[in-house]
Amino acid sequence: MNTILLNTVLSACEKGGQWRLALHFFSTWSRLADGTSWARLAVACCAANRWQTALQWAGRMRQPEMYVAGMKACAGTLQWMAMLMWFEASRGDVVASLRANRGAEEKNV
Repeated sequence: MNTILLNTVLSACEKGGQWRLALHFFSTWSRLADGTSWARLAVACCAANRWQTALQWAGRMRQPEMYVAGMKACAGTLQWMAMLMWFEASRGDVVASLRANRGAEEKNV
C-alpha cells in the first residue's frame, strides 16, 4: 500500500457513500495519508452527516491542512453548522502552526 493507492481507495469509498469503509482504510493506513487522503475521508464523512467522526480524527492528527479539508468538505455538503464547529476547533492549532511556520521561515532568511 502506498499513498496513491490509499487515496484511490478513499476516493472510491467517498463516491460509493461508504464512510465506514473509508474510515477503516484511513485508520489502518493513516501513516501513509496526505492532505488528499484526509480530504477524501472528510468528504465521505460529511456527506453521510458524520462530520463529528472526521473532526475527531482531525483532532488526533493536529495538522492545519486537515482542518481546512474538513471545513471545505462540510461546506461542500452544505453542513454549515459543522463547518463552524470545525473552524472553532481548529482555530488555535492553525494559528499556532502559522506562527511556527513564519518563525522557521524568518530563521532561514
